[in-house]
Amino acid sequence: RAARRWTEHRAPDGRPYWNDGTRSTYAKPEELMTPMERADASTRWRENRAPDGRVYYYHQDTRETRWSLPDDLRLAREAAALAQSAIAAAAAARSSSPAPPPPPAAAAAAADRARRGSHRRGSPL
Repeated sequence: RAARRWTEHRAPDGRPYWNDGTRSTYAKPEELMTPMERADASTRWRENRAPDGRVYYYHQDTRETRWSLPDDLRLAREAAALAQSAIAAAAAARSSSPAPPPPPAAAAAAADRARRGSHRRGSPL
């Protein structure tokens, strides 16, 4: 299946929405989400802001609200952060690894050149 080409826009009220040429949605498409946004979307809790700017959490099914971070949302965020750390560590390890050895044919040719160079007349052994 071909990847959709989403573009972000702003509604007259300032809310962002996305369009892929065939439909529009106020819900950010999953393929555009950051790992942390995907973690948040994996639970039924949504983070909101009160008029005074304080963050609160709303459960979409139970309609419960709370000021403190719900455990399942906290766990989803921690798992996403750990996964991102592991990805970053693996990328760093790959970038700091020594260059791979040359292919066998190149290594054999280099060894052959070195052997011929060390057996020239008058060269020390």
